[in-house]
Amino acid sequence: MRARLRALVSACCGVVSISAGAAADARACPPGATATVEEQTGVRIETCVDAQSKLDGPARLFRAGVLRREDGWSHGVQHGLSAVYDERGTRREERSYAAGRLEGPERFFHASGAPQSTTQYAGGKKHGPIAEWDASGTQLVEGAFSEDARAGIWLGGEAGKPLTAIVHVAGERVRPLDLDSSCAAWGAAAAGPRDQLAADYSLLILGEFERDPVAPIGEIDRFAAARCIVSGLATVEAAMTESCARGPSPLGDATSRAVAERVGECLLSARVGPR
Repeated sequence: MRARLRALVSACCGVVSISAGAAADARACPPGATATVEEQTGVRIETCVDAQSKLDGPARLFRAGVLRREDGWSHGVQHGLSAVYDERGTRREERSYAAGRLEGPERFFHASGAPQSTTQYAGGKKHGPIAEWDASGTQLVEGAFSEDARAGIWLGGEAGKPLTAIVHVAGERVRPLDLDSSCAAWGAAAAGPRDQLAADYSLLILGEFERDPVAPIGEIDRFAAARCIVSGLATVEAAMTESCARGPSPLGDATSRAVAERVGECLLSARVGPR
């Protein structure tokens, strides 16, 4: 395993060989492990090794005195915190391991230190929510994974642009219905495409509200509003089915009323700041 650390140093720092130096602080190592330090050409690696010379405890890599990487190990298996830092010492990556597999959140950060993305892992697989932000803090993506497969509805958008929704079934993006689909197409569609059409229509109305609000409602958390909307698609889809029973298009008056009411409720619930 120490060879892996040497390879890391050689790749990132131009070091071909590392010679042993003074011992690191033994207090950082677990009982039974020995602290060591290796350094050359401005690079320093601090590790803990067990009686079998396997990495056991924290391992840190410094360049020019700045911490650039730290990892946790347990008897030769990666375990605990792993983090990567830039040349200024700002944390840019962070993840955790359990018995050699990713477990818990994996985070990336912008150069400013602000969050760039977060993804959840369980048993080495992406499992749980994911989110991404730009350097200004504007959210760009919200979704989820289920055992490495994209799951449910993913929301995405940029500042000043309408939010979009992508529905996934069994890890695959569903084939969407057009907003002007006929009632025949609506009636024949599976649950995924129905969800996609309902989400598209609802977010279209949300965009209209954002551009031309009926009444001033203050600052809105766009993703909170969209999250609220897609959590209530059953109501919208029921209105579409009712509308089809009364006319030739699923996008009739019943649908418009249901969507407008849902969007209005979600906008009010997503207000931020003073109300």
